[in-house]
Amino acid sequence: MEESRFFCPPVRSFPVQIGEITLHIQSYSLSGVRVFSEQGASSGETIVTSCYQRGRRLVLEGTWVTDSEPGVLMLALDQYLRENTSFPLTLRNLCFPDCRLMKYTATEKGCEPAVAVRLELLARIPPEEAVQT
Repeated sequence: MEESRFFCPPVRSFPVQIGEITLHIQSYSLSGVRVFSEQGASSGETIVTSCYQRGRRLVLEGTWVTDSEPGVLMLALDQYLRENTSFPLTLRNLCFPDCRLMKYTATEKGCEPAVAVRLELLARIPPEEAVQT
């Protein structure tokens, strides 16, 4: 998808490729969680029966800039949701080889050649396996 020639993304943004879509990201957050399963023992103590690390939640906020109609963006994001598409994502110098879109919000303001986008992704990779590019 081609960027607009009439609109410049914010200076403090950086490009991120999501499938065939290029977003100019202004902010992101990455969170990870370790889950513990507990069970009560007959002695009254709590016993941890298992523990595992969940996938990382990655939230990207930025702008999609193009000369195309915004429907192109929405159709692509809907397809990623519907088909549970897996794609690699490089965020700054950190590569996540298996990301899946969980939720998106796209906001267009007054027919500008840009759409504000907020994506929530599941990044399935332990941090120690992340590849520096």
